[in-house]
Amino acid sequence: MLMKVFILCIFYDVLLACPLSYFGPSCRYQCHCQKGCDKFGACLNGSTCATGWFGFLCQLKDLTRSAPRPSLVTIPKTNRPFLHDDDIDTCVENMKSFIYTFVVPTHITFFRVIGFKKYRGELEGNLTVWNDNRTVVCVNGSYDIVVDNYTLDVYCRTAEPATVFLVDTKDYFRVCHIYASNDCIVSYTRLPCAPDYCDRCFNFKCDRATGKCSDACVGYSNFPYCDKPCRKGHFGLNCLFKCSSSCYNGSCDPKIGLCLNGCFGFSNPPQCNIPCKKSHGHNCICSKTCKVCRTGSRICETCLPDYRLNMSDRTTCFHKTEIKRGFSYFSFIQTGSPVALCIILLQTFLVVTVVVLMLRYHRQSLNESQAETD
Repeated sequence: MLMKVFILCIFYDVLLACPLSYFGPSCRYQCHCQKGCDKFGACLNGSTCATGWFGFLCQLKDLTRSAPRPSLVTIPKTNRPFLHDDDIDTCVENMKSFIYTFVVPTHITFFRVIGFKKYRGELEGNLTVWNDNRTVVCVNGSYDIVVDNYTLDVYCRTAEPATVFLVDTKDYFRVCHIYASNDCIVSYTRLPCAPDYCDRCFNFKCDRATGKCSDACVGYSNFPYCDKPCRKGHFGLNCLFKCSSSCYNGSCDPKIGLCLNGCFGFSNPPQCNIPCKKSHGHNCICSKTCKVCRTGSRICETCLPDYRLNMSDRTTCFHKTEIKRGFSYFSFIQTGSPVALCIILLQTFLVVTVVVLMLRYHRQSLNESQAETD
């Protein structure tokens, strides 16, 4: 087992570069879009999920499209093909319930029923399961989760596969599409197979009955339970990797190691591999003449020794030698020194006084000249 984890660790960085049609942490997700996916798994060119897939990023397999396909009976009887045409504009009115019968016993965790927003209040269902004419107990009972304004998930996680599944509602309602899945619970995170639990396992491999990871943890430790998050500064398989020193505060994404809180001494989060040139600090936004900047800001809180803050922008600092070059009005304004400001005021007062005296002298001279003329 240790050798297996060791091999996984060696190739972990390589696995981050996903091959075509794969994406996500450790490239564990495969694209199921009609026209392909981008690197984040979103469908390209406005396309939708390929036939037989549904859900967020098309990661849920639709068991109503499995072979052999299950039979569907609606109550009352309706035009059933409308419920499997992947078109939410073709709907069936006034349904009360539906029954799926599988030829082979099958694990089903939930049915997704898609209707219209105005019928949301009527989408309240109950899922009953049978196997060989015997009722199968739902672990944690049967319950509903409203996914959005027009989508309802009806859950019943069973400990054994079954053949007959009945979804019954208290009111008649409109249905546009029905999906079935045995995948991890989408919206309920406390069950053993919830996505945020399965997502802790390398390559998304886990025992669905126990929730234990098969190969290694991703972003967690304590294999095979993988229930302890990586401590700060660590990430990856079983938390064996250390976050890069270029990450701000030494913290990074616990799964793939990207610097999600920004860089320290580097300028391009979340990769943080381009060093600062004429700046430093968080994402290189702090001036080279500033010792400490306000967190996440260019505002300088402490200048380097022998430097004074530039009050005009509060992001840069001036060296004291720039002040000694002369009593420049603008340099004193920029340094913001109280002494400098006092000197400026004194200079201004002296200049004004001299100008006033000169004007008085000039006026007096004119008056004397006029008197002599008279």
